[in-house]
Amino acid sequence: MTILDEMTFYWSQQVAIGIANKTKILLESKHNLLHNADTCLVNNWEGFCVQVQDEPLTIDWDEGIKEIHSFFYRYFESLSIEEQFTLWLQSEAGQVWSSHSNNNINDTFQYDKVPTDFDDCIQLLMTVLIEIAMDFRNDNITNYIEFDCNGIESEDDDYEEEEDEYDE
Repeated sequence: MTILDEMTFYWSQQVAIGIANKTKILLESKHNLLHNADTCLVNNWEGFCVQVQDEPLTIDWDEGIKEIHSFFYRYFESLSIEEQFTLWLQSEAGQVWSSHSNNNINDTFQYDKVPTDFDDCIQLLMTVLIEIAMDFRNDNITNYIEFDCNGIESEDDDYEEEEDEYDE
């Protein structure tokens, strides 16, 4: 990897993290995707975190993905063309384009002539958002995962312990 590749990767990650953090804030402000009104989870972000941490469906996943993509799109469109280009270069399509162009940028290069496409960036943005969600814990998520929202250890945990005893 060249220094230019490293710098492009670094800045595209900064852009992706920025979009993911803004999306997280919007998900925290909504609760419309949660399946169960009596859950201890209070917003879509907590439901998404539980979802990606390998728990049963806590949010309407299809609607959640659509909502997340719409947030991504809103933020992608507000980026400068240079930021969009930097992010897009990390996508599969951007990598292919870059290898075919041989990284030659001459005096006639124009950002608006590059075939940047938001859809190509979705996977990168989802990967960053999921990484943030995998590492996020708060009392509500812990209570949901470990105690089924009622302060009592969940039956799933008991089942796994019993299963381990039989394996010995």
